[in-house]
Amino acid sequence: MIGLPQERRPVIIIGAGGHARVLQSSLEAMGLSVVGAVEKVGVAAAPDSLLEILGDEMRLSNDLTTEWLAIGVGAVPSRGATGLHIRRGIYETQVLRRRDRLVSIIDPSATIRGAVEIGHAAQILAGVTVQTGTRIGNNTVANTGCCIDHDCSIGNHTFVGPGAVLCGGVSVGEECFIGANATILPGISIGRNAVIAAGSTVTHDVPHDGYNPR
Repeated sequence: MIGLPQERRPVIIIGAGGHARVLQSSLEAMGLSVVGAVEKVGVAAAPDSLLEILGDEMRLSNDLTTEWLAIGVGAVPSRGATGLHIRRGIYETQVLRRRDRLVSIIDPSATIRGAVEIGHAAQILAGVTVQTGTRIGNNTVANTGCCIDHDCSIGNHTFVGPGAVLCGGVSVGEECFIGANATILPGISIGRNAVIAAGSTVTHDVPHDGYNPR
C-alpha cells in the first residue's frame, strides 16, 4: 500500500465533520482501524456519525500518544481566501511534535498510474485518478472522483475538490482551493493561495492569491 509503513496502528482523526467521515471510510477500506476523532471543546458529532469524539486535541500529547493521525479538516473557501489555514496549522503543529504519526491515505479505489510522487500525509480519496509524472505535495487532498492527468504538480496544503479535472501539465501552487467539478486546461499555472470556483473552466494562468472566475 503506497504511503503506509509495514507496521499498522489504529488511527485517530483530527476533526469530526464531513471530511473526517469520508476519511474514516477510506481508512477502513485500507484495512485500518479508526478509534475515533478529536475535536474542539463543545463540538458534537453529527447525529448519524459513526465517529466517537475522544476529547480535544490536547489528548494527542497527553494519553493518546501512539496512534497514527489523519487530518480530517477540509476547507471553507471564499473569494480571496482558501480557508486552508486551519488544516495547514494542524499539519505544521503535528510535524513539530512527531512527523511519523501523520499517515497518508490512498483509498483502494483510487487509480494511480506510472511514476507518481505523493507527499507526506497526502489524502487520495475514493475514485481519484492520478496519472504518470505527477507530483502531489504534503498535506494535499485529492477529493472524491477528481482526475489529475499526466505531469501535473500540486503544491503542499492544496485541496482539489470532488470531480475536478486537472489536464496534463497543470501546475498548482501551495494552499490553493480547486472547487468541485472545476476544469483546468493543459499547461495552466495556478499561483499560491488561489481559489478556483466550483464548476469553472480555467483557460488562463491564475496569479498568486487570485480567483477564477474573476
